[in-house]
Amino acid sequence: MRVLESISKQILDKGIDGIVCSNTTVNHNYPYEGGLSGKELFEISNKNLVSFRSFLGSSFPIIASGGVMSCSHFKKKLELGADLVQIYTGMIYKGPVLVKEILTSKNF
Repeated sequence: MRVLESISKQILDKGIDGIVCSNTTVNHNYPYEGGLSGKELFEISNKNLVSFRSFLGSSFPIIASGGVMSCSHFKKKLELGADLVQIYTGMIYKGPVLVKEILTSKNF
């Protein structure tokens, strides 16, 4: 059984109300030790989001995170099945202007 499917079954079995998917990973090929976050995490976290959405179903609340650095990143998380989107590293690099960019986008 795949790891994310096993985790999903445990989430559903335990009656967990929702999850944040996925803020960091230590599974990377970058020369730095520790968790990977920011733009480099975007595609990895998107794959996890798609898997969790598939395993948990359409009504299970998922807060997507990981590499949200722009309005297009924010929109992509919603398109892939997120109910909400958490912005963390993007706020560090861009500050509140990132939220304004997302909220005032004509494409949102």
